Amino acid sequence: NWLSAPLYVKKPSPIHGYGLFATRFIEAGTYIGKYDGRVIARTRLQRELRYHPAVKKSTSPYLLELKDEIGYKVVDGSYSDMRFINDYRNTGEPQNVEYHKCGAVKTIRDVYTGTEFLGDYREEYWRK
Repeated sequence: NWLSAPLYVKKPSPIHGYGLFATRFIEAGTYIGKYDGRVIARTRLQRELRYHPAVKKSTSPYLLELKDEIGYKVVDGSYSDMRFINDYRNTGEPQNVEYHKCGAVKTIRDVYTGTEFLGDYREEYWRK
């Protein structure tokens, strides 16, 4: 059954390292996965996260700030498939997925079979 087939496959990317590629046509607004992992920090205010000792000490390149029930958290997505979504900048291709504050990753436009999922790492990522 094609509906139970995975939405993506991880394979080498012409952009960087590995990427996630659509295994079939996927409509805009489709949930493709969750960027999740081990919680390494929690704070009530988002601006406090970057100063948290565990965040400052971490060497993982896969940290993501997420909203949770009582404030904000940073997760280490080292084991999440969603870590293979590359940034759209300098690719000539449009962003086609977005990260939601809860960690959900959804398509923001139709994605065709074989197309790489591309997100927005935001300016803060590139300033590190």
